[in-house]
Amino acid sequence: MSFEGFKVYIPTTGDATLTLTKNGLGINKTTVVRLNRCAYVKILIDYQGRRMAIVETNEDDPAKVDFARNGKIVGLRWNSKDLVSTLCQMNNWSVADGERYTIPGEYSAEDSAMIFNFNQAIKS
Repeated sequence: MSFEGFKVYIPTTGDATLTLTKNGLGINKTTVVRLNRCAYVKILIDYQGRRMAIVETNEDDPAKVDFARNGKIVGLRWNSKDLVSTLCQMNNWSVADGERYTIPGEYSAEDSAMIFNFNQAIKS
């Protein structure tokens, strides 16, 4: 039997999420696994639709951002004040007093992307 067309699937517990706080963005382990523990991603923002996509890319992409180091299956954090500020402005949110927003992600295998819809965010 040939396994052509098959792709490895690594089961994880929990849903893919992005957590926005005043200190940065937390990306959970499920998100990292769904994005194939890739070394680089690019960030795309849909300001009108209030969405953000994290898309697998390669080291030659000028818009690349470091992602999974050494392919490890761990959550990670982006401590970018600029990105936090941009996302807060897009959503008319404040995280200055410790607010925290958890945004569910939906994986698009076709695009090798995790899409976060900020309209579905949960504030805590």
